[in-house]
Amino acid sequence: MLYIILLTLGGGVGIANASPAEQVLQAAREYLERGEISYAFGGTDFDQEKNCEACDQCLLTWSPKPREVLEQCAMCQGCSLDCSHFIRASFEKAGYRFPYLTTRSMRMATLEELEAYGLRDVGLERSRLEPGDLLVYPGHVVMLEAMQDAFRGDIIHATAGRALKGPGLGIQRERWVPIEYFHGPLVRVLRYRNWSSKKKDGSKP
Repeated sequence: MLYIILLTLGGGVGIANASPAEQVLQAAREYLERGEISYAFGGTDFDQEKNCEACDQCLLTWSPKPREVLEQCAMCQGCSLDCSHFIRASFEKAGYRFPYLTTRSMRMATLEELEAYGLRDVGLERSRLEPGDLLVYPGHVVMLEAMQDAFRGDIIHATAGRALKGPGLGIQRERWVPIEYFHGPLVRVLRYRNWSSKKKDGSKP
């Protein structure tokens, strides 16, 4: 498929006529490029830039543990995401309805429940992985950006782990990660299938 590359008003690169999965990946990349969103366990949203600046300053001052950020830094409630909320936010930004699911829900959902969520389990065979797939690990979920070889790939995720360079950098890309064992063993690969849920007005469900 040929992609028509357009310059956006903000100076970035947008993709016209992209596949739905590529649209979601582009949304994830836009979050990555903003460079002001902090990671917080339970973080759900971000809004004004001044709140992000206040959140970053709070994190620099108090340095709370990831699971204590929202308790110790109230401003971070307005500028933080965790891994599951980042996945949902990326789909929402691309215009697709996506339920909020904890990583436990992603791991434990039955096939019938996944279908109701608009997802399907595609198995763990690396040869079947596609860009945009959700790789579910114990307590963590990432979005596959590309496979580099039969064993390693590039991923985008919200993280407080070793990829995190500091406050405001909670969304990270990691390259050539071992797919089968990244944040513990790979336990499930999910693929969105409910592309008919494209929102025409851009509003949240």
